[in-house]
Amino acid sequence: MENYGVRTAPQQARSQRKRDRILDAAQRLIHERGYGAITIADVARCAAVGKQTVYQMFAHKEAILFALCERKSALIDAHNEARLRAALPLGWRAVTRAGIESFYDFNRHDPSMDALFIASQDVPALRLLDFEQMKARVAAAAALFSAVTGIPNDRDFLEFTLTSTVTTASVVRHALLYDDDVARRLIDHHIRTVIARLEMMGAGP
Repeated sequence: MENYGVRTAPQQARSQRKRDRILDAAQRLIHERGYGAITIADVARCAAVGKQTVYQMFAHKEAILFALCERKSALIDAHNEARLRAALPLGWRAVTRAGIESFYDFNRHDPSMDALFIASQDVPALRLLDFEQMKARVAAAAALFSAVTGIPNDRDFLEFTLTSTVTTASVVRHALLYDDDVARRLIDHHIRTVIARLEMMGAGP
């Protein structure tokens, strides 16, 4: 997919800050109005830059969304990795809880992140990007959980991990509709369900 209209990242700190401001403005507008309702001019105005500045960094509106999705993916991976690393010494149940709670906390902290996923589904190239990123995460998660639970990392386990990942995303989106106390109860029920399924599959003590 190459860079999908995203220009080369600026090297100067000042230009990088301007790029970040454009992305932050676009993310805020997508969350508030929806992707289809905003224009490059709206993004430029919200970021307090000229339209030409936006076009110097992004060839079109979809390129901004592409960059936002790439940034979101990197943030999710970094956030999740830190939580999982901290949970590893506590055993696979703690790792399971940490992985699911990490995704919930990430989206609860910034609800606009989910708006990016919704927006990307209307752009075929970005829908493909999201799918490829999810496949990579599922493969990495299957390898990790196979190692910590002792369950063979075969096709059945990969399918289980994929199903759990999709279900977790759905549960989190549902939970975000409620206040944090109710949402935490929903998340906790989902975690216990996943742990029970792993135990049935032969996860170690």
